[in-house]
Amino acid sequence: MAGDQLERAVEVPCPAMERAAQLLGIARLGAEQGAAVQAGVDIGLHRIGRGPHHHQRVIDDIVDDLVADLGNFLDPARKLPRLAPDFLDFALVPVARKIALGGDILAALSLGRGFVAEDGRRRDGVAIEPSGKGSAYSGCLVQSEDGIEAFYTRHDPICQVQTQHSAAAPEFRNESDKLGPEGRDCRDPFVHWCAATGDWRMLIALPCSWTGAADDPPSILEIWCSPDRITWALAGEIGPWHPPGVMWEVPVLVTIDGTDVLIMSLVDRRDGATDCSVHYWLGAFDGMRFSVAAGFPAEGVRLDHGPDFYAAIANLSAGWPDTSSVIIGWASNWQAARTRKWHGGSRGGPISLPRSVVIRGHRLCQSPVPVALDLPHITGCFSDRLTHGTLTVTADRVRGQLRVQTLDFDGASAVDWAGVSSTYRMFEDNGLVELFIEPEGVTVTAALGV
Repeated sequence: MAGDQLERAVEVPCPAMERAAQLLGIARLGAEQGAAVQAGVDIGLHRIGRGPHHHQRVIDDIVDDLVADLGNFLDPARKLPRLAPDFLDFALVPVARKIALGGDILAALSLGRGFVAEDGRRRDGVAIEPSGKGSAYSGCLVQSEDGIEAFYTRHDPICQVQTQHSAAAPEFRNESDKLGPEGRDCRDPFVHWCAATGDWRMLIALPCSWTGAADDPPSILEIWCSPDRITWALAGEIGPWHPPGVMWEVPVLVTIDGTDVLIMSLVDRRDGATDCSVHYWLGAFDGMRFSVAAGFPAEGVRLDHGPDFYAAIANLSAGWPDTSSVIIGWASNWQAARTRKWHGGSRGGPISLPRSVVIRGHRLCQSPVPVALDLPHITGCFSDRLTHGTLTVTADRVRGQLRVQTLDFDGASAVDWAGVSSTYRMFEDNGLVELFIEPEGVTVTAALGV
């Protein structure tokens, strides 16, 4: 650990907004291609403070009061309670925030209110302004031989069209013309270098509409290719794997131990529901298609078994304190985000602990990053039932299920239990409960509020 190298954040004087967990981090500068990653997490060896200004795993209301600066364009601005998009533009106010990273990643890090360029210059203020093309939505950052570049979605609220654009660091001012895909629901570009094809690939989500109408086409991902990240052509598609009414968002493609892992966030809007979850698929990506591994469930496997883990994003940079794959997520859901209160009466929700991810057998297994083990937490044995406040977790080891219950959630999902008993670590931070069960590598995230 190099220590807490940066501290900045912004406050958003506005209501909660949708899918705001996409805080971005960048792969460190180096010879290897940096993965297009989205990360903004608080890691350190200090104890947790209660105020939003404290620097350890702050409950920073990422969809309400505090977001990282790049969230102004990397976070979409749809807000609840209406079941249709609405749009916000954000002002910035300084609030202290820290991130601890190892290596020389400071030169390649964009986080908080300032952007630190390779030459040491710092850019403060809004990263990407609203324009005549519309508000700025979700996207990613990539590191190439040309430097750091942002890819993101613009949403035109008048024409109801979403287009993709790019802009180079550190100013993000020279925005490109529209790149590749566009449409009414066409967003969340994930751009990465594809070694199999020797060019750049973009995953773009084409979700069904927020209304969840039965006659909507099902959600898919499109795959676009480019030799230069400027000229793009359609190369293939992924899906559909779910029925109409299940939205696909925030695609992420990573490789862990030689296996490609596709991660997506789902919102089940059928029958007016707002069930949020993150699913993943193991398989192989050849640049044209994603082939799901033989025997892997076609509908995917739930990544977190609680009600409050969405928009999972990955960072595989060597600049992290932990050298393994790391993911974080927004620890809330769209049904509760606007009504659940956090400290100070604010709404929105926190970010999860960063989690190390490995593949064991045919499943992703999660554990707290090593530095998190120095934070206060509870350990114990878990056989069939665990209750903590309004959270109840029940293991059905015969049927291979885990049931999670809170005041507003009751759901069961599949778990490959290793035996008749497990151990657990439980972290609680101002109403956010994160349960890690070993050796299964199962997680339960429940934002209970305060």
